[in-house]
Amino acid sequence: MDNKMAIIGIDTLFGSCQNLDEFAQKVYQGIQINAELEDFEIDAFYFKIPPHDLENLDPQQLLLLKVSDRALKNANLKFIKKIALVTLSSQNNEQTKRFITDKLAKLWKVNFLSYSENCLINALEKAQILLADPEIDLVVVSAIDIINNKGAGAIVLKQYENAKENDVPIYAVINSVQDFWEQTEIEIGYLEIAGIENKGKIQKIIQSYRGKNSRLNCAISHNLSEIASLIKTALCLARRYIPATSNWLRSQKLEILQDSPFYIANESRPWFLATGQTKRTAAINTLADDGSFKQIILSEDITQKHRSNSYLQQSSPYLFAIAGNNQTDLEAQLDTLEQKLKNNTSLTVIASQTFAIFQQFSQATYTLAIVAPDPEKLSQEIGRSRQGLKQAFAKGKPWKSPLGSYFTPKPLGDRGAIAFIYPGAFNSYLGMGKDLFYLFPSLYDRCNRLSSHPGEFLRERQLYPRSLQQLSKRELEDLETQLMETPLAMLETGTGFAVLFTQIMREYFRIKPQAAFGYSMGESTMMYALDVWSNTDYGSHFIHSSELFRTRLTGSQKAVLDYWGLSPHHSNKDLWTSYVLMTSATTVREYLKKVNQVYLTHINTPTEVVIAGDPQQCRQVIEAINCDYFPSPSNFILHCEAMASEYPEFVRLNSVPISHQPEIAFYSSASYAPVSLNSQAIPHHLAKGVCQELNFPKLIDRAWEDGARIFIELGSGGTCCRWISETLKHQDHVAMCISRRGGDDFAGIVKVLAQLVSHRVSLDLSPLYSPLPATPTPQKSLIKTIFWKSEVNNLPISPSPRPPVSSPLLPLNSEAILEATNGKIARVFGKEYESIDSYARRVRMPSPPFLFVSRVTKLEGKQGDYKSGFIQTEYDIPENAWYSVDGQIPLSICAEAGHGLLLLLSYLGSDFESQGKRSFRLLDITATFFDEQPEVIKTLRYDVKITSHVKTTESLLIFFTGECWIDDKLWMKLSEGCAGLFSDEELVLGQGIVISDREKKARTKINPQSFQPLLASQKSAFNREDLLHLVRGDLAACFGNGYQQNSLNSSLRLPPQKLLMFDKVIAIDPQGGMAGKGLILASKSVEAKDWYFLCHFKNDPTMPGNLMIEGGVQLLQFYILFLGLQTLTKDARFQVIPNRPQVTRFRGQVTPTSGILFYQLEIIEIEFNPKPFVLANVNVIFDDKTIATIKNLGLQLSEKKLHLSPENISEPTLTKKIINSSIAVQTQDLKKQKQSQYYSTQNTLKN
Repeated sequence: MDNKMAIIGIDTLFGSCQNLDEFAQKVYQGIQINAELEDFEIDAFYFKIPPHDLENLDPQQLLLLKVSDRALKNANLKFIKKIALVTLSSQNNEQTKRFITDKLAKLWKVNFLSYSENCLINALEKAQILLADPEIDLVVVSAIDIINNKGAGAIVLKQYENAKENDVPIYAVINSVQDFWEQTEIEIGYLEIAGIENKGKIQKIIQSYRGKNSRLNCAISHNLSEIASLIKTALCLARRYIPATSNWLRSQKLEILQDSPFYIANESRPWFLATGQTKRTAAINTLADDGSFKQIILSEDITQKHRSNSYLQQSSPYLFAIAGNNQTDLEAQLDTLEQKLKNNTSLTVIASQTFAIFQQFSQATYTLAIVAPDPEKLSQEIGRSRQGLKQAFAKGKPWKSPLGSYFTPKPLGDRGAIAFIYPGAFNSYLGMGKDLFYLFPSLYDRCNRLSSHPGEFLRERQLYPRSLQQLSKRELEDLETQLMETPLAMLETGTGFAVLFTQIMREYFRIKPQAAFGYSMGESTMMYALDVWSNTDYGSHFIHSSELFRTRLTGSQKAVLDYWGLSPHHSNKDLWTSYVLMTSATTVREYLKKVNQVYLTHINTPTEVVIAGDPQQCRQVIEAINCDYFPSPSNFILHCEAMASEYPEFVRLNSVPISHQPEIAFYSSASYAPVSLNSQAIPHHLAKGVCQELNFPKLIDRAWEDGARIFIELGSGGTCCRWISETLKHQDHVAMCISRRGGDDFAGIVKVLAQLVSHRVSLDLSPLYSPLPATPTPQKSLIKTIFWKSEVNNLPISPSPRPPVSSPLLPLNSEAILEATNGKIARVFGKEYESIDSYARRVRMPSPPFLFVSRVTKLEGKQGDYKSGFIQTEYDIPENAWYSVDGQIPLSICAEAGHGLLLLLSYLGSDFESQGKRSFRLLDITATFFDEQPEVIKTLRYDVKITSHVKTTESLLIFFTGECWIDDKLWMKLSEGCAGLFSDEELVLGQGIVISDREKKARTKINPQSFQPLLASQKSAFNREDLLHLVRGDLAACFGNGYQQNSLNSSLRLPPQKLLMFDKVIAIDPQGGMAGKGLILASKSVEAKDWYFLCHFKNDPTMPGNLMIEGGVQLLQFYILFLGLQTLTKDARFQVIPNRPQVTRFRGQVTPTSGILFYQLEIIEIEFNPKPFVLANVNVIFDDKTIATIKNLGLQLSEKKLHLSPENISEPTLTKKIINSSIAVQTQDLKKQKQSQYYSTQNTLKN
């Protein structure tokens, strides 16, 4: 087929996606459309179908009619005379074709021809033949997804040349449909394998590409639906992104992709052209009706000037701006918004309606901005906003929620100027800006103007790595380290994305800055971002060819060697270092007089500075000042006389032709004043700025004195914002950052817009909202639901379900939860539950202080039905919680926060059957962690779902799963959960856990390997006083003088005394246990008055199972410290080990009595790399029975994460003095020394 065809219209109806926008969202988000199409609606009046005829029409006819009509609407047709329809369905008969074309002809008032084919390839070839006829304007190819039963899709085709001449919007161009084995010189960037399930055939296709394309140069995916593949590929070309690879292909063995040019895209990513390519090209490989391999070659149409999509309007979080002249007005608007939420769950619609109202009150005095990702969170934010308004008006200070909702009673928009702030060069990270290009399509055009090779300039292969499989966390960390250690990559990506962020703020949201300044090399960035310099080609070529960033300021650091008069061959290993010091510049200057090779390079705030120079002299200065500090992650030499020799090279770097002189005040640290925008002055100002000490507060103060009040940081990190806020903390101002490392791109933008609109800044929010349809003229409609699956009509009628009890009003707040726990359940769930309140014992959550649920946000289920049920709870972690260790939450608390399961069982009515005679007890649970615990957690969210149950006349066992989310990240998954309701007799007769013969046999096969501790304690038994020393972090007082910490690892200590779950260590054998790596026996005295019996549970006291687990965790922490593994770290925390399922079983209870609880901890694995970690099994013994076992209990020592910005930037809080400097330098060497000693000892033991 020689003539090209343009795809000018598309429509889909697949699975749960009822329209093209929903389908496109799923494609971009990488969500597989696995559900079959259940039903769809047809407007009989619109299509002029008599109601009585609907019952006799085949659903395929109606579905093809619907998608064909919508595809034609999508094409935005003009002056059409004749259309041909080619259908693919299992009902390709004359009656079906005639029915569809007759209806479409009457609707569109054009002539229709009808054809049918049995595969997509034949349909496209037919379309090419038909379009050769000058009488036919368009061909509609409409296909049913017969194989998967998921729905249908349609495309509208036009001859490509005709489409171009008529300026028709084009999704993609079909260049050819050819035999697969035909050779082509086109290098494709994306391959879709469609309609082929046979793995052998797929392997043949992949093998055929070996040697044709460059290594890892082509993304690949798979779809069983041909029409869905074609539409998906057309969307990707039109919107210029690589879609996420299908789950099916990712699940296959990687051997089929080895030595091929393909890579797996685990999530959608921007699609940049490689050098030499002029357009994006894709291929779809599929089968013809005779079983032969065929290939469809598609490409983008590069003549398309405006490529838009509705993704921005449909993306979350949503921004709801509410205006009013006083608090009463705003509260009334909140009531209106709340009512809209009750009447409509579509946030896209509600947001657009709210914006329309806001525009009518745009001149009001105040604006409240609410940010929410979903209806549930919107409801919560409305409630929080009511309190926030009261607080803000009462105190005269802004209010802000964790999700980004914002209100200020003192708007600055009319009182001050806007300043754009550009951070230093080293802020980029993996995945940065991944979604920006899809949300804001014009960014591709901005990139093309910025650089001749935008993909290379933005280092897309480094930011969005390519691989044959999903990269592990360790692999991603290594790649990020490589990125950060590549100065040129950090320079170019930092500049590039600052330009893009600026484009978004100025071109999309019409924000007009009156001032701009940068931090260090951010001054050069602002020239590109604000169009003073239009193109980076000169600068990019310069930094790649000059020695400036290769050997002079980095690498061998020859600038310093020359300045200090050292040999050119001198090692740079200990030549230069830099530190952030939490002190004033005045203090530092005094001590710098005593050294000659240390420089004050950056003043970030009045109490935060950076020094750099000779490592030994830097440490001398730090020791003399005796202040908090930490080493900088960057070893880049800037802002001191040691590199002033590079001034001419910086002048050359910044000698870029001026293309535009915007009416903006550009401030420079060369003179701490606005600079003249001329080609002679700019290079010297920028060069001088980086070759002398940087006083950032002075730059901030000057901009503020000149009227700047609103500061927007257009880069990642947020450090400039923090420095501005600290510098201006006593002045009216607001500072905000558009992007933070690891954060959601769009959420960061929306949060900035929320603050700006509340400050009454002039801007345009309309890009965020879909236009509301005009009020339609009333017209008749007859909507009929058509069931897609034919078997639906043959299903027997099921009996009516048991009516559910009245649902509680969600969310349940803390007062309702306390009522359910300690009071009357009927006050929470309704009068139906009044009889339960007569029972002293019932299923209930623990009471404070062991209650870790702040609210219930979802509760689903039917009374008496234990087949399913769902509860979602949230727990807000208080500051300085009684159980925390430096803000870290013990595992027992994290796990116990999932006890919403008990409230769910209560809601399902388990107590109606138990009648106060049975107790809830947990039997089994497996916990898998997916990441380390963040250092700062505000809210834990638990989703708990009942999956099945076993019920007899007297007993109930339920099986469940759960997920624990921290913010929007899945942190822990609970699986194989089992719990039940047991009588007192059953609990008393429990035999505990009995080790099976199989387990005993497995233990005999283990080959023990001795482990030599890194530190040696003279003690092998420890009492409560010793353990309290560990609570306080005093290791030496517990273990002996050899365990002195010297200010290291201050967070490595046991939890607070109240939570301490063992009070004696009876014996330690470091070579004991089945693996020969350690056996520890500890105990706890149990008394009836112990605090947990009073709260777990009311009228049914028992020791929490999670506290037994906590005892095992604490004992493992104790043993890690006893071994001396902390000598391998300097500022670590105990952390979970990701992806190691921890299996716990309970087969006994501890009730209020006097006795001894024993822990037997057996070490099964100890390793140093990648981090020191220990894995153990624990038996919990009480009353001569093993009542609990914990398998694969693991902890690692993980250094705290300091999220540092380039050029020696610290994060917002630094509350802790780090370490004695001499020890800081020696720590890494000490780790190597300890490891060497250990392996030497191990070899000795083996011999």
